[in-house]
Amino acid sequence: MEDFAFLFEDMDNIDTMQAFRSPFMLQLFATAHLHSIIGHAEVTALKTDVLASIGVASILGICAASLECAIKCLSDGAIDIDSDALDMRPAQRKRKLRTPRTFNKATGNHSTTKHAFSINNWGSVTTSYVIGIKKKGESFLRETTSMARKLLKKSGNAALRKYISLNDEDEEENIDRRCMLW
Repeated sequence: MEDFAFLFEDMDNIDTMQAFRSPFMLQLFATAHLHSIIGHAEVTALKTDVLASIGVASILGICAASLECAIKCLSDGAIDIDSDALDMRPAQRKRKLRTPRTFNKATGNHSTTKHAFSINNWGSVTTSYVIGIKKKGESFLRETTSMARKLLKKSGNAALRKYISLNDEDEEENIDRRCMLW
């Protein structure tokens, strides 16, 4: 987790221009998002080409925050991946790999919220990543999307070339270090 090395293409050589391009990031981005939009139907009246290009920086921010959450849970010992679970079918694996419950003193109940990937736990972290990603610019987003798309081994269509767009938003005064990964 030191210096967010899990986000970089080469974890031994931290180059801020290669942030958000680690194999973990690209695989997550490709499988969690790109596979769902590649080859979408182009409907001019519904502006599906615009819809497919919205929010790439935000999606990458969510991917980065979810990876940080997973690595933190693994390093804290909150999640233990049993090698036997990897051989299970998805439905069985889902039952076995659950967010651990911890005792909530305020409610007197056991809860999974301490380690959950939720807006309360990870919203500000995600926002910080999105700010840093947007600072990298549109060409960075296009290149990163192209790198992730290659992992899918699917051919894209013309709409994918128009995939990236940015919406600049006001930045907050208190800047998280994650914003500075540009």
